[in-house]
Amino acid sequence: MKKFKFFLIITLLMSTTILSSCDMLMGDTHLMNKKLEKFVECINSNNAEEFKSLFSEETIKKYDSFDNDILTLFDFIDGEIISWEDKGGLGSSDGFNDDGSGLVWKEISAIYDIKTSNQTYHLALKVATKHSKDSRKIGVNSFHIINSKDWSEDFYYGGSMHTQDNFFAFGIIIDNEKTAKEIVEAIDKKRAEIFEDFPSM
Repeated sequence: MKKFKFFLIITLLMSTTILSSCDMLMGDTHLMNKKLEKFVECINSNNAEEFKSLFSEETIKKYDSFDNDILTLFDFIDGEIISWEDKGGLGSSDGFNDDGSGLVWKEISAIYDIKTSNQTYHLALKVATKHSKDSRKIGVNSFHIINSKDWSEDFYYGGSMHTQDNFFAFGIIIDNEKTAKEIVEAIDKKRAEIFEDFPSM
């Protein structure tokens, strides 16, 4: 009887954990999809100010050209966006600040396809949803986009990873055929480094 009660308690705890994780995942998905919908509205209406307001203060301050980057993006997208698709690449990372204060941070990433009347684009987003030490870090950190014609890989476009100071670059990044090759090279290099850490079988 005691074994049965113990098994029942463990089962209930596991079920609660799984349900909690599912709720969190659904919440993250909903948040990212809402962000994307807002971006689509801004792009279709050429609302640069509203588009800018979705980004974190820290990201905006990193680039003197941020306002111009938005206009360049609007020009890059050919036609009105008529649909988008969540490609199922939701990811998140969280943790405690390095200063030992116990304060927490969280970042969510997602990938999408967006279609206009003329083109299809791959899009990668990163959003900081929590940063208890510095609220200026909360908001969209990265908006990376590429025309599907420039991405021929058999895996999904996940954004630019070819900067020296960040594995995933901040800001608005418009990739092309040339930078797509650099992204793939960076991924291959990272894979090689990972495999080097494991002894050969």
